[in-house]
Amino acid sequence: MKVYIYTDYKTKDDNFESSRLRKNFKGLLEMQNMVYTIQNSTSFFNIAQYFTINDQTTIELFEKKKDVKNILCLLYNEGEIGSSLFVRTKEGKYQISKQALDIVNMYDYIICPSELSKHFLIKEGVLRQIFVLNPGVKFSKFNLENSSIKDIFYRIMGFNKDSLLATSLIREDDESALERIMAISKNFPNIKFIVLAKIYNKKIYNKKTKKIKKNWKNVYYLPIFEEDVYNSLLYNSDIFISVNSYFSNVIEIMESMVSNTQIFALQGSVFEDIVKDKVNGYVYNDISSLIIGIKKYLNNELPSLKEQAKEYANQFSILTYGKELIKIYESIEEVKKDD
Repeated sequence: MKVYIYTDYKTKDDNFESSRLRKNFKGLLEMQNMVYTIQNSTSFFNIAQYFTINDQTTIELFEKKKDVKNILCLLYNEGEIGSSLFVRTKEGKYQISKQALDIVNMYDYIICPSELSKHFLIKEGVLRQIFVLNPGVKFSKFNLENSSIKDIFYRIMGFNKDSLLATSLIREDDESALERIMAISKNFPNIKFIVLAKIYNKKIYNKKTKKIKKNWKNVYYLPIFEEDVYNSLLYNSDIFISVNSYFSNVIEIMESMVSNTQIFALQGSVFEDIVKDKVNGYVYNDISSLIIGIKKYLNNELPSLKEQAKEYANQFSILTYGKELIKIYESIEEVKKDD
């Protein structure tokens, strides 16, 4: 068995999440001594792994290579506007488009991050066999206590090291998510809210930041950092807040758990078999309840669930994740033999 890992993407079109997912898959296969290639045209392979609905054109999907099974990852990296499964409607709501669904159903197999995400995809009309695979965590990236990376974020931003930090990742077109963060921030003037997004339209971004700087002194709306800076931010964050308008932040949630960051989430922005309410994080029906929850947490009226979250994430080390990925590929190969 030989696996093709798709890496032939344009950097400007790729996002923070999908690039890490691609790197993860390559690293996982290397750790398992699995042979893989990143050359599509010249190499033999019988499994092809893709990461966004834009990795292959419709023509390529129609003209599939004989004896090659095409696998697509879904719901790991929804921060990418162009490659996301969720699209924003004119009314500002997020849903899976028919076009995206048609593309998904041209693949042979799907991999998604949790059982609830699998049920969601089936309900939405995905017809292919779906495997569940947690995105896994590279623990060493957040073991920064004695690392020079530890304080990079503070140095770049000029923050005092005693600053309370709350981190969020949103999509640039998710206006509601940004409004929610700003509504939350008004209640916590002593917390610095770091809101990261992949920026596509600099003119719109500059307009937003100007408004935010004028009205919200403790909200920092920033383009996504380089990975070392992001790791430093997450390591030093006290809270991770997920309030997006669609299921998202799967990779960031897992990394928040490993980096000892308390998770607060809005229902519908996370899969609740990954962030389990009152088990490894706190999930709320609305922003008012979420704000009350953060207040209680800061007043020590809600227990920290950081250790429980870390324990949960420890199940999904890169090594474990790699073994599970190999099992998926082997089961696909078995089906091919039977055919």
